[in-house]
Amino acid sequence: SNSSIAIRGDAGSNLDISSSVKITTGNVTVNGSLTAPDVDPHKKATITGGYTETSAPPIVIPDIDLTPYFNWAKAHGEVHNGFSTSSSYTPAGGILWVDGDVTISSHAVINGSIIATGDIHISGAVDINPTTTTFAMASRDGNITNTSSGTLNGLVYAKTGNYSQTANGKLIGQLIVNGTIKKGGNSDIINYVKSIPTPPWDTTPIPAWPVVAAWQK
Repeated sequence: SNSSIAIRGDAGSNLDISSSVKITTGNVTVNGSLTAPDVDPHKKATITGGYTETSAPPIVIPDIDLTPYFNWAKAHGEVHNGFSTSSSYTPAGGILWVDGDVTISSHAVINGSIIATGDIHISGAVDINPTTTTFAMASRDGNITNTSSGTLNGLVYAKTGNYSQTANGKLIGQLIVNGTIKKGGNSDIINYVKSIPTPPWDTTPIPAWPVVAAWQK
């Protein structure tokens, strides 16, 4: 991460974690290593790979062009001014594009990808299953807050903002965050599955695109 990382609750992390700023932990188990200029683990934390206080070079966050996804959503009538639901939803064409903020709660199942210009907040027990692209959720200009106990499948992308995950949910895929990552509760911050973003009509990933997980395997 290019900012601080705070790990609280049961991390469930099978990853090597690095920050160019600082890593702090609660009483957690990390099945990997920690690397940052400043590492402050809880006295009862278990870090199987140990930790090293040293400089970690900033990660170049890929600037993914979201315009093709907007055009696809527009062509399928799925561009919305703000979006809030507590019910399941399947966007036509597989992409829900929102100008503004998104709020999804309760036991909603989203069969598609959510891309917003503003903040995204999911709570309750929300599951997200992408269909035509690898994005689970993407925020262009805002923050992503995940207090859901559900499962997110695919890529979570905060292009300019932060990502916060609490409760006991799970992310199966990849996480790209330009800002700060905060993890709490009993959630699995990430079960790594390579998720390369491609426009929905293109089934061949572009090899030249860097794909960086803020928490990498």
